[in-house]
Amino acid sequence: MTLIRKVLLLIVCALAPGFVLLAPHPKDAFAQEVVPDTARQAADRASQLDALFKRLAQVTSENDAADVVAAIWGIWMETGDKDIDADMQLIVVAMNRQEFDSATFLLDKLVKKAPAYAEAWNKRATVHYIKKRYAASLADIDKTLELEPRHFGALSGRALVLTAQGDKKGALIAIEQALKVNPYLTGARSIIEQNGGTFQAREPI
Repeated sequence: MTLIRKVLLLIVCALAPGFVLLAPHPKDAFAQEVVPDTARQAADRASQLDALFKRLAQVTSENDAADVVAAIWGIWMETGDKDIDADMQLIVVAMNRQEFDSATFLLDKLVKKAPAYAEAWNKRATVHYIKKRYAASLADIDKTLELEPRHFGALSGRALVLTAQGDKKGALIAIEQALKVNPYLTGARSIIEQNGGTFQAREPI
């Protein structure tokens, strides 16, 4: 090995550790890959929801509607983020067990962690309604609908809250808005009749 080659080899070896510092930070590389993927996933979800809502407006049977509604709820519930989805699973378990204080605690954390996650706001609105915190429930419903205007669950939830508050007119407006999105909405007849409205027969609800 010539003297020049030996010197070059020593220089390269000496500088080698510095190449790690010059390489992209793992977080930077991750962000560059994930951001487009996340945007793509969000676009795919939006496209799927558009197709499902279009289908929901066209179905002519309760069974077909139930399948479409289940698919819509599936998209609303799952974000694709493992941590967020795991948090939501814990919340659903707590709600099913009627552990509403625990559910509220978890939901408070989740809406801060994922403020664009409409279903987190909707679930917290539900807990507030159950605990008769009506003003807080309505505020979370507003946020849900800001993120997902077609959220028939939030719209029907608004009707329930307004019914509890004695606002018959507001409740009827809310349930009619929900029915425009989901004509097969479960419980719509009951809400309308509780508030003195006349249920317009649809096939079926």
